[in-house]
Formats: sequence, structure tokens, C-alpha cells
Amino acid sequence: MAVDLLSDVKTLFDNNWLSANTGSRTPTINSIFENKRVDFSMGGNKDFIFLYEGNEVDEDAGAGGGAKHKSNPVFIDIRTMHSRNQVLLMRNEVERIIIANEKNPFSGNPFFDIADITNFTDLSDKSINLWRFLLTLKLERFNKQ
Repeated sequence: MAVDLLSDVKTLFDNNWLSANTGSRTPTINSIFENKRVDFSMGGNKDFIFLYEGNEVDEDAGAGGGAKHKSNPVFIDIRTMHSRNQVLLMRNEVERIIIANEKNPFSGNPFFDIADITNFTDLSDKSINLWRFLLTLKLERFNKQ
């Protein structure tokens, strides 16, 4: 079964994003390979979320080794030049969406059983007024042949 993780995560965010929770601002959400460069030329009036796919990990689910436990990380790179408060609002909205869709995160696509944010990293650079968080979303599939 072919699965496009980044497309599924983008659709999850597009369908559930509430701009009222982020100062009436909706970010541009894309896979990182869709952009040649980040354009902040609008003077801080743009917010971005870029998605990266990590390496799939397969582990035996138990004795006998017939079933596998699969996990796929997706890195969620949140960026804005608006303000630190804006990047925190965006991070909170991403977390709200993931928690609300934790079990069977992609309706209509039963490939993953659970989604969980496992890591937050603050990569902000105050010298250029770039506010940035990198989150790790762990998607897991249990006991699948």
C-alpha cells in the first residue's frame, strides 16, 4: 500500500486549522521539497509550516516475528517572522490538531493507528527576527503483516 505521509499530514492540518486560534492567520503548509526558498519578503506577514519525512522504523511486534510494529516520523517545521507569540500560537494549534486526531489520525486511511508529538525544539534566531519550532510527529502502525 502506497502512503504519502506528507500529503496526509498537510490535509489533516488544512482540514482542521482554526485561524481564530492563531491571531486570524493561516500559515502556508507545504512539503519542504515544494519550495526552493522561504519568501519572507512581505515583511513578516507570512507564516509557514514545512513538512519533512523521516526514516521508517520496523520492529518485530512479538515472538515469532510475523507481525511488525512500524513507526514513521514526520518533522513539522513552524516558521514566522511576525513574533514569538505567533510561533507559540501556531505550535499550540498544531498540538491541538494532533491531540484531537491522535487515534486513527487520517480518516479514510487506516494505515496508521496513532499519532503523537514526541519532541519540540526551539530553533528561533532573534538576530534575524525568525521565530521557529521543529516538532517531531511519530506515526505508528501496530501488529501489521
